[in-house]
Amino acid sequence: MSDNTNKNKKIDKDLGVDNANLILEKEIFPDIEFVDDIEFEKDIRMLENMKDKKENSGTRKRTSTNKKTTSNKKKTNANNSDTRQNAELDTESSKGRSNKSIGKSSGKNGSKKKKSRFKSGVLIYAAVLLVIVVGVWIFFYSFIDGYEKGMSYNKIAEIAKAFNVKGVDELFSDISGVTNEFEDEDYAIEYIKAQIDGKEITYKEAKENTSSSPVYEIYAADKAVAKVFLVQDGKIKHGFKNWEIGSIDIDEYLPESSNITIYAPEDAKVFVNGIEVIDTYIVSNEPVEILSGVSEYLENIPVQNKFEIKGFFNTPQIKVVDKEDNELVITNDKDSYTAGFAPDLDTETEFKSYVEDVTYAYARNFANLAKNIFSYVRPGSTLYESIESATTYFYPDSKISSTEFTSREITDFIRYSESCFTCHVKYDYTIYFTGYTIDKDVSSVDMIWTFVEYNGLWYLTQTQYVTE
Repeated sequence: MSDNTNKNKKIDKDLGVDNANLILEKEIFPDIEFVDDIEFEKDIRMLENMKDKKENSGTRKRTSTNKKTTSNKKKTNANNSDTRQNAELDTESSKGRSNKSIGKSSGKNGSKKKKSRFKSGVLIYAAVLLVIVVGVWIFFYSFIDGYEKGMSYNKIAEIAKAFNVKGVDELFSDISGVTNEFEDEDYAIEYIKAQIDGKEITYKEAKENTSSSPVYEIYAADKAVAKVFLVQDGKIKHGFKNWEIGSIDIDEYLPESSNITIYAPEDAKVFVNGIEVIDTYIVSNEPVEILSGVSEYLENIPVQNKFEIKGFFNTPQIKVVDKEDNELVITNDKDSYTAGFAPDLDTETEFKSYVEDVTYAYARNFANLAKNIFSYVRPGSTLYESIESATTYFYPDSKISSTEFTSREITDFIRYSESCFTCHVKYDYTIYFTGYTIDKDVSSVDMIWTFVEYNGLWYLTQTQYVTE
């Protein structure tokens, strides 16, 4: 440690402080090598200086002692100059190293910036590529979805899925034409519900099916229960067709319906299941059927309207009232309903006693007890001829003990016109015998009698048995 200190002092004395520091610096770091151009140039200069020093030293030996001091001064100056040059070279070398270091640092920063820009570019490219891929995927999915939804079989599959006991009500919410206006759609819907309840629902293309007008049949198990017609309702995405229900037909899958015929007086009102039947259901005006046998004796033949109504799945409730709102009696023969005119109390009051007289004469005539019936029957009528040619019972007067109406009902007096009325005559006329082969004989009648006015008198003109 002391040797280095002494050495440092000697250097300070010979070269001055600044030069000494430079030399010291080299001594302290003797192993540092400089390989750049500036360092190499400094070494060349140092060699040249050393050569000059040797030459100067030889010259100084040959010169005189007087010149020694001058030579020393020159030497000192030369050394100082070399020191300054070395210092300048060191400074330039330091600057070179500094510049080189700065260059390296700048290069590193530039490299980092380039890497940063590359990473940003890659990220941007990846983001753009991702957006394109996602966009293409979304478009492809949307296209496929639109294509699938645009196929009619997807719509019918959706309908078939809803074709269950709960869904039928909604599917048939606007159904019409299944039944007539007098029978609501509930019957048809309930019938379909019964057919599909607990069954597997499938569908098949109907024979009418086309690509532009799809038609499918709905099946419950292996039984067809409905036919669905699809119609185009605008378009969906990508221009594919949007299919909706056009109509649902179940007519051909329902049980066979019945058609009914109603006969009612011309001025009567007809109601079916509580709904009044309008004139569009009238197919003809015909003479009142019960008066068909006396029409030739009437100037103004009463007519009745004939109504025809189709498409009943249940037995309808029929009601007919006359112009005074009196409910008329209706007779039914399968799907035919006939409404008579309303019984008229005034007509009954006016003619009941007279009809009783006619029934007495009529009963006694067919018991072969009297022939005065012809005074009550219209002359020249078909009835007159029939009674006249009819075979009557022959009982010996001596064996007849008595006769009586064991029952007699004369009801339903109906006035068809000013010159015509009918009534319902029902009686049992009993003949009792004494000393005869039988004790009694009963003659029974259940008929509709028709009376027609002729020349101011009322005559029995037609009789018709009442059929059950």
